[in-house]
Amino acid sequence: MDEHCPNCFGPASTPCPRCGWRPGFDNPSPALALGTLLDGRYRLGRVLGHGGFGITYLAWDENLQLKLAIKEFLPRNSATRAPDRVSLAVYPPPADEQFAYGLERFLEEARALARFDQHPAIVSVKTFFRANGTGYCVMDYVEGLTFKQYLARQPEGRISFEQAFRLLLPVMEALRVVHKEGLLHRDVTPDNIYLTRNGRVKLLDFGAARFALSERSHSLSVILKPGYAPEEQYRARGQQGPWTDIYSLGATLYRAITGQVPPDALDRLAEDTLLTPSQLGVAISPQQEEVLLKAMAVRGPDRFQSIDVMEQAWAKVSALKLKKTAAPPPVADSLPGPVQFDAQFSLGCAAYERSDYQGAIDRWYPLAKQGDRKAQYNIGMMYARGQGFDRDEAQAAQWLQEAARQGDVEAQYNLGLIYAEGRGVEQNYTQAAYWWHEAAKRGEVLAQYNLGAMYADGRGLDQDYVQAAHWWRQAAAQGLAEAQINLGWLYENGLGLAHDDIQAVFWYRQAAEQGLAAAQYNLGMMYALGRGTLQNDAQAALWWRKAAEQGLAEARFSLGLMYEMGRGGPQDEAQAAYWYGQAAEQGLAEAQYRLGLLYAEGRGVERDEFKATHWLVSAVSQGYDEAQNALDRLFKGDARADAGSASAG
Repeated sequence: MDEHCPNCFGPASTPCPRCGWRPGFDNPSPALALGTLLDGRYRLGRVLGHGGFGITYLAWDENLQLKLAIKEFLPRNSATRAPDRVSLAVYPPPADEQFAYGLERFLEEARALARFDQHPAIVSVKTFFRANGTGYCVMDYVEGLTFKQYLARQPEGRISFEQAFRLLLPVMEALRVVHKEGLLHRDVTPDNIYLTRNGRVKLLDFGAARFALSERSHSLSVILKPGYAPEEQYRARGQQGPWTDIYSLGATLYRAITGQVPPDALDRLAEDTLLTPSQLGVAISPQQEEVLLKAMAVRGPDRFQSIDVMEQAWAKVSALKLKKTAAPPPVADSLPGPVQFDAQFSLGCAAYERSDYQGAIDRWYPLAKQGDRKAQYNIGMMYARGQGFDRDEAQAAQWLQEAARQGDVEAQYNLGLIYAEGRGVEQNYTQAAYWWHEAAKRGEVLAQYNLGAMYADGRGLDQDYVQAAHWWRQAAAQGLAEAQINLGWLYENGLGLAHDDIQAVFWYRQAAEQGLAAAQYNLGMMYALGRGTLQNDAQAALWWRKAAEQGLAEARFSLGLMYEMGRGGPQDEAQAAYWYGQAAEQGLAEAQYRLGLLYAEGRGVERDEFKATHWLVSAVSQGYDEAQNALDRLFKGDARADAGSASAG
């Protein structure tokens, strides 16, 4: 894995310009550490999500050399990570029984969802296995953005009824297939609907609420999303069925067109204060609104009882209007991937959506041969995924190149990835930079970011921080947090831009407010040093805490130092020891040294020479000279003086 960043699996660089990783950064507890190998082939990277029932990681398949997503079953109400930081520690009865029951359901659901492999609207489950006392589900990794993120970028946080309806059609189809197999999703919300880079809509995370309200599970706070969950999900014996997902789907459509999350179902049960979309100024026909409100009826028996029945109702009120829509939907410019409307291509799309890959090939391949760039792009992606063809990355590269030469932005971006990673072609950073430049100048945000990284690293291009700053600024202006932190770093260090700490603080803040831990740490440091802003220990501690809670070792150490010194708040050596301990376990030598001193002195923790020795030796093994001096004093019996002088310093 030396050629890849251990956090995001992009090309290796320290610090990583794509995700901010640098030595010492690790996944936050209780997640497994970066680089953990599962099942002899899956190398774990960063955490993608952490919910009530598990943790989802980015992973690298060392056999197939591609990115995947892996979900680990770790229900927070019945288990946690064991001291060995690998296996699970299950809580005492009755939690152990709940855990065993939940694990079996987790694996059963993975087995069931594997039947939908290659369904275009469902993230494919590739395999599942047991390890570390729990279960793991291996899934396709898709790049893009959630429907929630997409809506947040729209004016007033909403889109038209026609746009929303088109986007949610694949979700309806996914639910139809799943329901026919006797399964429910139980968590259809904007953050579980994904808009992929190739223009597909996928339904994610069938597991988030699968254990909801069984007699063995009682933790509602982590599995229900107010506004989207129907009233029966709040009751232990509430009758759930397809109508349960239909309510959540209706609530998602309501949120998309109104910009507002519906009132909580229990509140509606007592007094229904739901404002209709037309009352909120939404352009929707009375007939369409009637169908939507029926889908969102408070009580289950009053809703549509199946997706088929609901779609028939939608067809009566929406089909005519949709057929008359000659132009692409307004989301076409901001949704990744091509949207097609010629007859042959549309037939291919329809075949693909129902997993008839040969039918899609029969329609798209002749168009691709005739030079249609949209068909070429899709044929290339089908070769890349092994859909209807044997997987062939060389053929994928060939077809994507044909589309890229005609100006298809998505093809250009993906072709850049292919050259950067050497998939189906000889690795060639110069070619990667060329194609990312073509996509970047057309506004493709990740191409802009990657191109900036190529200039900063001098890979495929002469190192040029001025150009790096130019492209990162383009991506930063589109809201990409990773570009924002890098732009701040250039300002802070005067690389490619005039040194400007005020601008550095501005861009760090933009990324920090999006939750990027490395940016939160950097912003805290600027406050601590009074650079680009007034010196403010309380603000430094606030931002370091945010980064520390995400598992950033440097932030945990810095927060511990603030507590030990009484800066930014009252002195609290117990809290200092806690945060030093978190960072020390991640291997940060400075934290190991300071924690060793606290144990030697008995400050914030009980005096313990064994633990003091352990942590000081750990720091010494990393070449931390001060720890060797402290260790010598500890053996001589005057570590107290050393600890006191360290505190004063």
